[in-house]
Amino acid sequence: MKKIAVLFFAILILLVSMSASTNAQTGKTWGHVYGYGFYDTRWDNAVLFANGHYGMTLTKGKSLSVFGMGQVTMDTRTEYGQYPLIFNDNYVLGAVGLRYKPYNELWFDVQFGYAFNVQKESFRQSPVTDFRAVAVFGKGKYASSYFIDCFASVGYYSRYENGIGYAIGRIGVVVLPFADVYAFTRLAVDTDKEFFNNIIEPGVGLRFITSRVNGVVFGAEYQKGWYLLDSPYSSPYDAVRFYVTYELNF
Repeated sequence: MKKIAVLFFAILILLVSMSASTNAQTGKTWGHVYGYGFYDTRWDNAVLFANGHYGMTLTKGKSLSVFGMGQVTMDTRTEYGQYPLIFNDNYVLGAVGLRYKPYNELWFDVQFGYAFNVQKESFRQSPVTDFRAVAVFGKGKYASSYFIDCFASVGYYSRYENGIGYAIGRIGVVVLPFADVYAFTRLAVDTDKEFFNNIIEPGVGLRFITSRVNGVVFGAEYQKGWYLLDSPYSSPYDAVRFYVTYELNF
């Protein structure tokens, strides 16, 4: 992993140097902040996920850029110790990376950094190197009376030594300028065939929004889920989720 880190940073420095010396129109900056907090009744657990990216373009077409990012994820029920009780990963991550974005709806990230455990873990050191290579697709259509959107990601995560894919699709009706009702389906799969990473969860939701582009969203969802592989937990299962999100592009 150390050799990969040295090679990655060498390529990163080379690309930035080449861009600065050959193209005066590069160097446009961009940023994205996203936060998602929710309470899940099935596990009686509250989860926080937040990350931020700040990048600089390396090409005129803005398809290639370099970025720095930070991320935190934690929950209220996970406990590490002699007998760990794990509901959600708990760590803080800092990384740098390259993003190739051939279309507004599609991009590819390769990043390298370090992850710090929020709690002391007996089976994992802290800090630990973190490498990720992820492809992301997101697209939506928002009209005065309805909306439809989807988001999907698939990639390799060294923290879990696993390839993980996630997707969500939603279709909804605008009932008020600041309120929507919608149906959704979530899907998660992985290459290591961990039961908790292989699920499908259809459901319905209600959300209150402050902006269709950036801003705060408050919502509640009812979902029914199935494990796609053998699991020690019952399937199907039910859950209600109360959530708040924040998003800012700049």
